[in-house]
Amino acid sequence: MSIHRDMTEPGNTTTDQPVSNTVLEAIADHRGEPPLELDPPLHTVIDCDALDQLYRHDTATPVTVSFTYEELDITVHPDTTVSINTNP
Repeated sequence: MSIHRDMTEPGNTTTDQPVSNTVLEAIADHRGEPPLELDPPLHTVIDCDALDQLYRHDTATPVTVSFTYEELDITVHPDTTVSINTNP
């Protein structure tokens, strides 16, 4: 199963939030859990501050970051969209 989260889609409230929040919300949506109840917490799997710094608006170099969270392969694309694929 795969999902794609685009913060520019209608119904999303802001595109100015840190990319780590976008990732957190995408994982929570995928798992059907409240974002603050994810176990393990996202910050124990990836350095959220470093992730946010990579996607600052003043960064000129496009970046793609991929990591694994539990059974999920997470990819954050240069436009800050998030793709989630479930490992078998």
